[in-house]
Amino acid sequence: MWVISGSFGDDLNTIEAGWQVSPELYGDNYPRFFTYWTTDAYQATGCYNLLCSGFVQTNNRIAIGAAISPTSSFDGGQYDISLLVWKDPKHGNWWLEFGSGILVGYWPSFLFTHLRSHASMVQYGGEVVNSRPSGSHTSTQMGSGHFAGEGFGKASYFRNLQVVDW
Repeated sequence: MWVISGSFGDDLNTIEAGWQVSPELYGDNYPRFFTYWTTDAYQATGCYNLLCSGFVQTNNRIAIGAAISPTSSFDGGQYDISLLVWKDPKHGNWWLEFGSGILVGYWPSFLFTHLRSHASMVQYGGEVVNSRPSGSHTSTQMGSGHFAGEGFGKASYFRNLQVVDW
């Protein structure tokens, strides 16, 4: 999920959380729980997980960057992860909640210019990053690579999506 404010030029602020597969970052092809942030459209600020100061982890039971298990399989068991990102109206920090009420940590409001006051967009989806333009990269399929029209258990999905504007 992306929580976004600012313009897509040089001052884009984003908060990102979900799961990702990144052999370059983790050294394997396992889906992993991640966080990310930037305040300048990915130019110089921000980072994944706890690789730089920014995201403040408050819970030592949830390992950011850890492999997610179990995972869904085509025509087999289906598993969800629940994420919630919300802005604390008193202090302005953006909190990340995992599962049912487990606070993982927060992005302090002082990190941001636009997100300090509000988000202008929320996005859900997937992305493929090819950091080696002249070489091979990850496949572009998401989940099983099958389409939702094939039925439950065949394709990846999002459910219970909500945006709350206080």
